[in-house]
Amino acid sequence: MAKPNWHEDFILHLASVFRPKIYVELGLYKCDLFNKMEEFTDQLIGVDIDADVEKYMVSSP
Repeated sequence: MAKPNWHEDFILHLASVFRPKIYVELGLYKCDLFNKMEEFTDQLIGVDIDADVEKYMVSSP
């Protein structure tokens, strides 16, 4: 049986190989994948209709 969020592992693998300069995520929920992308990219951009999602984001310079 496939892992429900297998796509997150796939995205992280792609990011580890290609090292994008910018990562944009639409619909952050609780920022699980968004926060994990920090080590693979220079700039993260998150877009969500819920302003409270910011409390789940990891702080970075």
